[in-house]
Parts: sequence; structure tokens; C-alpha cells
Amino acid sequence: MKYHSAVYMPKIRARSILLEYSNHALESARDDYYANLTRDLPRSVDTSQVLIVEAETQVNQAGKEELTKLVVRGNLDERLDLCLAIVPKCGDTWTVKTVWANESRDNHRSLRNRHEYATGPRAA
Repeated sequence: MKYHSAVYMPKIRARSILLEYSNHALESARDDYYANLTRDLPRSVDTSQVLIVEAETQVNQAGKEELTKLVVRGNLDERLDLCLAIVPKCGDTWTVKTVWANESRDNHRSLRNRHEYATGPRAA
């Protein structure tokens, strides 16, 4: 299932996630529209300290929903936020697939594809 903070976001357990960056993420950081972000890339992210913008889950073989992707947004400086799209790798280590900056005041109120996101908890 896909969840978005502007539509519905289930409670996600707060945790610290170690980050490894894909080559694409490093290139995106270097070539970002606003700035070269490579010096600002965190080694970890605490999910209780960032906005979880998007989450994707799958039901595993045991029938439990597990996270397969997160998009998180945190403050970079007074002007910019840092956004990371991350996927699980092993344990508490996740891979950053891509990274970008957004202006802090840009709150994306115009989500165009709302219909693609769950509007409530997954039915059992």
C-alpha cells in the first residue's frame, strides 16, 4: 500500500535508520537544483525527527505489513529542506535511492495523485 502524509499516514514506529547512498543518490545530491548537497548528507535519520511524507508497505509471508519505502523530509537550513527516498537493505541499514532539496516554505498542498494513496488503515 502507498501512504502519503497529506492523505493518511499510519503510525510508524520511531527508529534510527543508518543510511547508505546509491550512486544515483550521490549524483542527485551533487547536481541538485538548489545546491550541491553532498556535504549535507546525513549518515542516519531518526524517523521521530523528520516528516514522513510517503510510505510504501507490502504484506510479508507471515501476513504482516512491512515497510518497503519511505520518503522523509527534514530541515537542512533556514531556507531548504532535505528529502530522502529510502528503501530497506538489511536490519536498520537502508539505501538512499535519491535525494533532493525543497524550499522549506513549499508544502506541496497541490498533491495531484491523491487517489493513488490509502485513505485509512489496511483492512484485515
